Amino acid sequence: IAIEPSNVLENYISEIVERTECIHNGNVDPHIDNMLKITSDSKKASIDMRLIDPNYPDEENGKLWTIAKQVYQIYKDYDNDKATQLIFCDSSTPHKNEKENDEETGYVFSNVYDDLKIKFVELGIPENEIAFIHNAKSEAQKKDLFGKVRSGQVRILLGSTQRMGAGTNCQQK
Repeated sequence: IAIEPSNVLENYISEIVERTECIHNGNVDPHIDNMLKITSDSKKASIDMRLIDPNYPDEENGKLWTIAKQVYQIYKDYDNDKATQLIFCDSSTPHKNEKENDEETGYVFSNVYDDLKIKFVELGIPENEIAFIHNAKSEAQKKDLFGKVRSGQVRILLGSTQRMGAGTNCQQK
């Protein structure tokens, strides 16, 4: 699904271009800024500007909301079959405290996994039907989790390519 970049992202891309030019012209100490940092920042920004600064607003037309809405639509469309979805995310890892709160502003963004889970629940997917592969620490726990995915108890499984890529065979739906 293609989405248009927000004004905030377009402005940030302009900053990235300026930073790149400064590096190529030798106008910046490589300990302060370098192409590796720019590549990392660009990847983060392309996912969600809150990975650059958690104080940026959560954009309803951004990638994470777009993903959440699409996953929810598939969830609803195949509810009778208890179909499951595997979602791969190689950016960030889930934290134990899903909802970090700031006394003044409320929810504080911390990572893609937990943010997606919060969005799924807000849209109407029961929390107990969403799991992270990262929580299965042993082979026995993975086997149990995959059984729940096959049965439709867990309908949404999120994980990294490393943890859930080659060799993961948990879908029959």
